[in-house]
Amino acid sequence: MARESDTPQAWNEAYRWVEQDPAHGVAFAKAEASWEMAGTLRAPTRADNDAVVHGVGANDDMAADGDEAPANPGRRRFAAMAAGVGLVAAAGGAIWRYAGPARYSTAVGETRLIQLPDGSKVRLNTDSAIDVAFEREIRQVHFVRGEAHFRIARDASRPFLISARDGDVETTGTDMNLRVRPDLTELTVLDGKVAVLDHGRTLTEVSSGSSAMMRAAAISVVPLPKGELAQKTAWQQGEIYLQGETLAQAVEEFNRYRRAPMVISDPRIANIRVGGMFSARNSDDFIATIRESLGIDAITGSDGSVMLIRKSRGEDQT
Repeated sequence: MARESDTPQAWNEAYRWVEQDPAHGVAFAKAEASWEMAGTLRAPTRADNDAVVHGVGANDDMAADGDEAPANPGRRRFAAMAAGVGLVAAAGGAIWRYAGPARYSTAVGETRLIQLPDGSKVRLNTDSAIDVAFEREIRQVHFVRGEAHFRIARDASRPFLISARDGDVETTGTDMNLRVRPDLTELTVLDGKVAVLDHGRTLTEVSSGSSAMMRAAAISVVPLPKGELAQKTAWQQGEIYLQGETLAQAVEEFNRYRRAPMVISDPRIANIRVGGMFSARNSDDFIATIRESLGIDAITGSDGSVMLIRKSRGEDQT
């Protein structure tokens, strides 16, 4: 497709053509990945202002000094995303068969540092898994489950593409944390910027110091203060950092690292707020703290599970 025919009608045709056959997606990806995404993820210049399209919600001042703002930015950015994340669903199967993915995973309570062939590093948190497949034009990861910190080596000619349950992420080099929660997928960008595409084809740019909450057809981006950034990466030091979460939320975090769960057996204590820094792999310290300071008792079962209940009045007085 000639770039001079970059019209809404042309991009509608491109959408339909890519969806017809996975092979179309692979062909389009190889033609577009290097050219378009490299422009999207660097600062634009006057020379290429007509080729770079900014993320959703970009300021119209980007087209100042007489430069005409790009017509139909959503479709222009589709060229980049079709080169990678936009094709994960449509053409992912063909790419995986060609490259042959490698599976990396962790057990419950385990973390693992992975060195990828391009120099990128991935640290997997507890009970996590990714599939990695690299080609000459594309570095591709299928995020299977759990949580991971990515420190991606910069390569403007070969985008790094991550396909997750609720959306797809593309970058040419960044530092970020990705976690698949039960109800959404959470992306935290620590350095650089990434393009995110949900399954409804909404394209959003997420920059350093921000977090994106992704569901199947929606993305919400919020800036994070330093304290919250530290909280989201505390697991890399083997810690759980609580800043006023409910007891139910805290228990959910600790259970990610336990083979036998903690269970809140008394609904009256579920919304008690807790705080502090605790070892992720030693929940005994957390249990001792809430017993002493919050009037909560813990009953350990023969299988190692722990039931949390409110202490009786008689126990409080002893």
